[in-house]
Amino acid sequence: MKMRKSRRSLKRNESADDLTRSSKKNKITYLTRSSTKNKIIRNEGETTELLISGDLHLESNQGVWSELSEQVVSKLSKSVVSLSLSNGRMVLCTCSGIAVQRERNVTRFLTSASLVKALFNETKYHDNLKVKVCHEDNVIMGFLGEYDVDCNFPVVNAKNFLDLETVNFSNLLEFPPDGNVVSVGREISGKLTTTSGILNCDLSRSVPSLVRTTCKISKVCEGGAVFDCDGNFLGMNLFFNTEGTLFMPKYRLLETLFRFCTPVENIRFPKKVRVEESSNGEMPNSDQEASRITLSAIYLIY
Repeated sequence: MKMRKSRRSLKRNESADDLTRSSKKNKITYLTRSSTKNKIIRNEGETTELLISGDLHLESNQGVWSELSEQVVSKLSKSVVSLSLSNGRMVLCTCSGIAVQRERNVTRFLTSASLVKALFNETKYHDNLKVKVCHEDNVIMGFLGEYDVDCNFPVVNAKNFLDLETVNFSNLLEFPPDGNVVSVGREISGKLTTTSGILNCDLSRSVPSLVRTTCKISKVCEGGAVFDCDGNFLGMNLFFNTEGTLFMPKYRLLETLFRFCTPVENIRFPKKVRVEESSNGEMPNSDQEASRITLSAIYLIY
């Protein structure tokens, strides 16, 4: 199975109202189904199922959720997923993703470029690569859509994620006046992982293409979301270094979506996936079923 950088070539669409670019060829990746617990661990150590399902992992920053309302916590949890690349036997890469668009039963996720880089690297050694898109107990088959590694812009598309909320792109250039932000990611186990911080750049004159915060995120939170304390979406985390965490603000994410992506309603899923869905009306729910509907050498042509 070969993947070459040239597959990132993108074709322009003349319609300004649509998402105006799509990839010519994209490697298919696949999903299996698993389950996680349905609970949340709050800052005082109490376990409850009243707010959200899925594990809430507070790590060293246990005061984050105590500062947010239950409504905000629930909202934040419904738009961040876990993405993992595996060869069927072991996990090769994990990161987070953000639900940015949904049309009918199709959802589009933005994620970290580390997923695509790992995919390029691992195709030299493996021919049965799979991607899991996990939200709480739901793991759905998806595939790699448009991507540009240099722009930190990969997209994963999936069907039948009904309990998700897409992030809101309103007020594109607004940031919290107090500078307080929350970074949210999701581990492969289904746990949410969060950290708080403040904006660490000058936004008084203009909004840069990349914004820095003092949040200290792990690799698994790359591709996760940045919110203010009212639950307003601010952007997508890219990576952490000694100076803080860089994230791409939502105005630039939206701009890139319009430049590169085909409209959600025009996404065509792999033929094998469509055949399996039409035969039983639902997505496969086991590794064995998923393996029957995946081929390692199918490409999507839009």
